[in-house]
Amino acid sequence: PFLLCGRSGTGKSHILRSMAATLRQSQTGNRVILASAARFCADNPAWVRHPELFWQQCDVLLLDDIQELAGQTAWQQKLVSCMDACPHAASQQHRAGQMVFACTGQPQALKALDERLRSRLESGLVVELMEPDLDVRMRYLQAMCKERNMSLSRDQLLFIAQRCSQFRLLQGLLLKVAA
Repeated sequence: PFLLCGRSGTGKSHILRSMAATLRQSQTGNRVILASAARFCADNPAWVRHPELFWQQCDVLLLDDIQELAGQTAWQQKLVSCMDACPHAASQQHRAGQMVFACTGQPQALKALDERLRSRLESGLVVELMEPDLDVRMRYLQAMCKERNMSLSRDQLLFIAQRCSQFRLLQGLLLKVAA
């Protein structure tokens, strides 16, 4: 599994959505599920009794807000079963499953999860997203202005970028300026 950790507003959900869109558009025809971890685990499909069925219907699982499973033992067990049933190598019948998760907070926040789930998450690549620096915020604002057909000077963008460091708050500031 691939785990993205970081404070709120650092772009984890945006990365998951971008990955899902890119994978869905690829020529390989990936079957992608993108959901919040709680919603995914709250569902009770047939694959819960036979987790291997899940990977026959899905190639990539992208779950956001994995920290919301803390204290939900049954939901964590469902996810562990799903992860254990994931094919580890491509076979002729279907591709290897891919799993990407996002967690608000630092990797230490995983301590609130059951040891079985936590060990599976930590066995993969764990990346902590930091708040974007001023240069990244400036480029983000320039891209947002271009996308929204807004014309702001470099000094105006710099003024906005210096006011906050989270992408979500930058979006909000641009909306206010546009209004």
